[in-house]
Amino acid sequence: PRWLVAKNRNREAREVLKMIYPDGYDVDVIVTEIKDTIEKESIAEHAVGWDIILFPSPAFKRMLMVGVGTAIAQQAVGIDA
Repeated sequence: PRWLVAKNRNREAREVLKMIYPDGYDVDVIVTEIKDTIEKESIAEHAVGWDIILFPSPAFKRMLMVGVGTAIAQQAVGIDA
């Protein structure tokens, strides 16, 4: 049903869900939830990208420096943790 909703074939998705769920169950709620989930996932995919690494905020820049600095220091000293 998720693929059908993603392709805007809601009527077919409802028919499949009616076969899966018991009689009298409101499948429109499930179709709406699937639509909301697909929309949220689409927003999340476009929110995270290379921008956070290429143009980091000052807080993220500090985190990157600590992580990279720790890795370099560990290699330089030869400690295996």
